[in-house]
Amino acid sequence: MRDLPVPLPGDGNQIVSLTHAADVASMVAAALDTAAAKEQVYNCGTDVEVTYSEVVAMVAALCGKEVFFCFR
Repeated sequence: MRDLPVPLPGDGNQIVSLTHAADVASMVAAALDTAAAKEQVYNCGTDVEVTYSEVVAMVAALCGKEVFFCFR
């Protein structure tokens, strides 16, 4: 919003999976209520993968900003 650079790791093409903290907290809390919680592994993420560059582009679009990538 303030036209400042957004630091990205590497060239921004690293794949990430984004999940909201409140969603993770509710999933973890639900898993703890089960007797088998100590014996199982729970994946609290999503199967949607994006790159850091795509995240920046999505946020910029929501803010009505253009994206200019400049790598050193």
